Amino acid sequence: MDRQKHLEEILEIEDCEVREEESYYYDDEFIESLGIEKEEYRDMVKKYSEIYFKETVYIPIDDENINDKFISYLYFDDETVERGKNMLTEFDEREYEKNPDLKRTYFWRNNYVAIDADENEYIFISKETKEIFMYYFAEDIHKIFTEGGNREKWKWIKLGDNFDEFFDKLYLKK
Repeated sequence: MDRQKHLEEILEIEDCEVREEESYYYDDEFIESLGIEKEEYRDMVKKYSEIYFKETVYIPIDDENINDKFISYLYFDDETVERGKNMLTEFDEREYEKNPDLKRTYFWRNNYVAIDADENEYIFISKETKEIFMYYFAEDIHKIFTEGGNREKWKWIKLGDNFDEFFDKLYLKK
C-alpha cells in the first residue's frame, strides 16, 4: 500500500491539529535527527502538531506475552517534548541516587524524544539508534485501586526500529 493511502486509512485527518506557530523543536534539523526518512511522514510531522488515529489503530508487538498496543494519538509539539524530558530527568536522577559515582550526563533526557506523554504511557524516539519505544504502565489501573496492585509496574517495549517502520506497521483492527 502506498504511504499516503496508509495515512488516510489510519488517521482521522479532520481531527489532526495543523501546526499554527513555529515550533522550538520541530524544525528540519530536529526531524532529521529523529531518523524520519519517508517524505510522507516528514511532511506529516512538519504539518501537524497533533495527530489522531482512527478508533481501532494498533501497533503489533513482537512479544507473545503482550497484546498489540492501541495508539490513539501522537503529539509533535514542544510541550510533549518537555514533558518527556522532565520524566526522563527523573529517570536520570534516580540512577544518580543509586550510583552517586556516575558522571551526570543525563543520558535518558538527552537521547530520547517523547511523541506521546500521558500519565500511563510515553512513546519515545531514540536520537541515538532511531528506535521507537513505549514506556507504559503495565498494571491494570482498576486493579491497583481495588486489589492493591503494584504501582511501580512500568515496562519498556520496542515498537519499531525507526519512525518509518513504526508508522508502516500501524494497522486498523477490523
